[in-house]
Amino acid sequence: MDTVLSAAVLIGFGAAWWLEQSAWSAWAVYADPMMMLVISAYFILVPVKMTIGAVRELMLAAPSAEFTDEIHEALSSVGIVPEQVKMAKVGPNLMMEISLPANWPGRVERLKWNLLRHLAGLPVRPAIFIRSLVS
Repeated sequence: MDTVLSAAVLIGFGAAWWLEQSAWSAWAVYADPMMMLVISAYFILVPVKMTIGAVRELMLAAPSAEFTDEIHEALSSVGIVPEQVKMAKVGPNLMMEISLPANWPGRVERLKWNLLRHLAGLPVRPAIFIRSLVS
């Protein structure tokens, strides 16, 4: 954020100098207030976005769409439909609870291993919990 502030001040002073040298020199007095509006908007938006992300994680919300599509592809590749999985991203961790039917033919450890292999490219650490539904 300090870098953005310094860059904005530099650009603002450059714009003010350019305006003073041009036919629009009367507008140069507005360079400083405009610079402050832009900087203030940036300094408000960044913490608000960070707070929204933190609240989503506290509420155990589903991961963002950028992760969800890749996770659904990984689930499909191991034969699981997304409706069988509950997901939450907490910090660097992706928690997944998979509900398998009681008559599921595969081995649970092999399923975990295959799923972890497919999710290895994501910038999160998956934690996979599998439960079998009793029929």
